[in-house]
Amino acid sequence: MMEKELRQPLDIINKYANAILSGETGPTTEDLNKYNTIISKQTSRILNLTSDLTNLAQFETSKTKIEKSKVNLSSVIDNVFDEMLAQAAPKNNKLIKEVDAQLPEVTANANNILQVIINLISNAIKFSPDNGLIKISAQKDGEGLIVVEVKDQGLGIEKKDLEKVFEKFYSVSSETARVKSTGLGLALCKTIIEAHGGRIWAESEGKGKGSSFKFTLPIN
Repeated sequence: MMEKELRQPLDIINKYANAILSGETGPTTEDLNKYNTIISKQTSRILNLTSDLTNLAQFETSKTKIEKSKVNLSSVIDNVFDEMLAQAAPKNNKLIKEVDAQLPEVTANANNILQVIINLISNAIKFSPDNGLIKISAQKDGEGLIVVEVKDQGLGIEKKDLEKVFEKFYSVSSETARVKSTGLGLALCKTIIEAHGGRIWAESEGKGKGSSFKFTLPIN
């Protein structure tokens, strides 16, 4: 109900802000464009927040039935990779992928896993410096699992915060707080992966030394 009530007026605000930015309403000024860009970005941020809240609530209350099928993770990662290249371009971040050519299929909801990988790569881009390197890899381990990893050269995470980053609305430092985030993306990732019988965790050598986010999915 909350998402429905918020989404309609926010969509309208966003529509008109973008109409002004595109010149549909006539000539604009530099200041007007600047203000409408801020309006558009902030309304989009609230829309993303309401969507994340709704998705998380549905998973946590088991109201979302996960429809699973055979999924080729290599294809999912390829789709995400192509989409994320555009997001990484403004910061000149370099994305590379290392995916096992013989990666077996898993039984999962492709859209859910796609959402997890998008969230992890988006975070890596968000918290990486300009010209940073971000690597996504996927391989089979010796325990009947596929391990997917997203590794960056960003702000890093202190040991005491490694588990807390998956808590709702948690911000690990004043530096990360300056980067706009709903604080729900990793909580949603954890809920989705655990609903698929997997595990997700973070690794880092500390502040300024980058981070690695990994998750597993069982091979049937």
